[in-house]
Amino acid sequence: MQWNGTTLPTTFVKSNQLTAQVAASFIASPGTATVTVVEGGVTSSSAIFTIGPAPVISSLSPNAATAGGRAFTLTVNGSGFVSGAVVRWSNSSLPTTFVGANQLTAQVAASLIAAPGTVFVTVFENGVTSGSATFTITSGPVITSLSPNTATAGGAAFTLTVNGSGFVSGAAVYWNATALTTTFVSATQLTAQVTANLIATPGTVAVTVVENGTTSPSASFTIAGAPAISSLSPSSAMQGGPAFTLTVNGTGFFSGAVVQWNASALATNFVSATQLTAQVPASLIAAPGTATVTVVESGVTSGGATFTISAGPVIASLSPNTAPAGGPAFTLTVNGSGFVSGAVVQWNASALATSFVSATQLTAQVPASLIAAAGTANVTVVENGVTSASATFTIGAEQVITSLSPDSATAGGPAFTLTVNGTGFTSAAVVQWNSTGLTTTFVSTTQLKAAVPANLIAAPGTASITVVVAGTTSTSEPFTITVPSLSLSASPTSSPTQNANVSLTMNSTASTQLTGTLAISFEADSSDANTPPGYQDPNIVFVSTGATTIPFTIAANSKTATLGSNGAIQQGTVAGTITVTMTSLLAGTANVLPKPAPTITIAVPRLAPVIAAGSVKIASLTSTGFDVDLNAFSTSRDLQEATFVFTGASGTTLSGQSSFQVSFSSAAASYFGGSTGLKNGGSFGLTVHFTYSGDTSVISGGSVAVTVSNSVGTSSEVTGESQ
Repeated sequence: MQWNGTTLPTTFVKSNQLTAQVAASFIASPGTATVTVVEGGVTSSSAIFTIGPAPVISSLSPNAATAGGRAFTLTVNGSGFVSGAVVRWSNSSLPTTFVGANQLTAQVAASLIAAPGTVFVTVFENGVTSGSATFTITSGPVITSLSPNTATAGGAAFTLTVNGSGFVSGAAVYWNATALTTTFVSATQLTAQVTANLIATPGTVAVTVVENGTTSPSASFTIAGAPAISSLSPSSAMQGGPAFTLTVNGTGFFSGAVVQWNASALATNFVSATQLTAQVPASLIAAPGTATVTVVESGVTSGGATFTISAGPVIASLSPNTAPAGGPAFTLTVNGSGFVSGAVVQWNASALATSFVSATQLTAQVPASLIAAAGTANVTVVENGVTSASATFTIGAEQVITSLSPDSATAGGPAFTLTVNGTGFTSAAVVQWNSTGLTTTFVSTTQLKAAVPANLIAAPGTASITVVVAGTTSTSEPFTITVPSLSLSASPTSSPTQNANVSLTMNSTASTQLTGTLAISFEADSSDANTPPGYQDPNIVFVSTGATTIPFTIAANSKTATLGSNGAIQQGTVAGTITVTMTSLLAGTANVLPKPAPTITIAVPRLAPVIAAGSVKIASLTSTGFDVDLNAFSTSRDLQEATFVFTGASGTTLSGQSSFQVSFSSAAASYFGGSTGLKNGGSFGLTVHFTYSGDTSVISGGSVAVTVSNSVGTSSEVTGESQ
């Protein structure tokens, strides 16, 4: 036998078979050789022997298996394979099938992958061994996490990512007992397609990985109910406010849920199955209005919750808007619009303890320290980072009443407007009538007006008027409810020696009994030289009391006063003016004395002397003389002279002088200026002694006519006889 014409050592076996030894050098490189047989000088036709390349493994399929898995067929891909090539498993030959020069298959028994490890696979042919390829025997599939690990019942189909270890090509993800379409990503990750029907109802699913007959421990996948929002916190914000975190409370939430604002996704953080938080940028609350907040997960959208964007806090009014300096703590009511829960009232930028009443009202506690001194404060409302325009609160001086106009009214009169003048008044001031608030109008810090209904002045009495501001009450000012119009009158007299009778009447009745006092005062005629300044005639008194005062009573529903002894006044005998004044008037204990108090005057005129009738007499007759006595009064409290004209007894004639004028100016001045004269007023007694000689019967049976003169004139003549 020849190899390309070179004789090989040949052995005859039988007529149709020879063997020959081929040296390794003949197949050192790929190519072809011509093989022939020569015998008896005859050369046979040639046969071609091919010398191919050494076998090379490019890949294994599979290239890994799970420890404890089943027997399997290993496909070896490569080149240079020839029929008879043998696949070796760590130098152990496997039953091999030649598929083609590029592929072999081999049977791997389960015993060969019983434990984790690494196997080197080679191909042996014609004494040549290929380079090795690595086959990995893993410890088995293990799931560490699922992404996502929850979905919403009724959601859309999705791709499930299974993270773990020990995954091999061909591994299958199972959904409970249902295999999913699975893609091998790496030894630590698989992906699988989950169809919508698999998450149609809430529940829990066991996810496993199966490879080479080995099943991993399961991981739980939760199918939650549809997301539902129960509340938002906050549920409102101010126009123009800053960005904020929105808390969404509800049920059915899971990782991956997204909060939406008017269908636009917000950056969302999963807190729990009942809470999500989301970041709301300032741009979304730049204008007032409402936004619909929803939660979307697994293609399922929750019902919407409304978020309100208000126009921002606006203060319309404060109640009260003033307080007196030094007043007590009080509750401030702030009226306006756009208020939300959590809004804070500020006092000169300092927060007050605030209560939310409604979108149009807040209340805040103002401590006394904030109104300790007079001035103003700026009140604002702050909410969600937005501050309202300020409203001014005035802290005024303490309120004081200086006067009332009117300060009295007649009982039973009509309703009227009371003007209260003073200081420290505010728009919140209230005028009180015996602690009952009146409808009050603020005019200025120095004046208030209040409506007084007729029922408050139905009966005589007094009322206490005060002004209350923010819990502080002013000092009181009395208001008098007087009786109906009163009039005093006195009966006319012709002489000071007559009593003047005073009477008291009202023009209409009073519903209550009235009691009071009348008092007499006297002012002497200042032109009387013998009357000292301020002189009071002690003879001017009320007859019934002998004093200068007298009580009276006006019975309920009566018009006339009961004065006792008809209120007779003893006028005295001094020229001047008697004034009768009502000095008190009570309805019960209430002082209802009108202003000005009712008065009446009685004039005691300057008169010529008046000789009392019957007071002239001739007395103390002796042989040498006699006296003429008389009583008289001179309201001017002076005397000039007296004239005496004597007439003898009937049938007799007086000899000598019968008419005499006697001057008394000096003696009268001494008398009227002395203590006795001051006590007697204008009254005086006069005794004039006359000397006489002759028949006393002429005098004893005779008479004397007397006149007295003063600075005003001469008295009427009064005649007297011997006694």
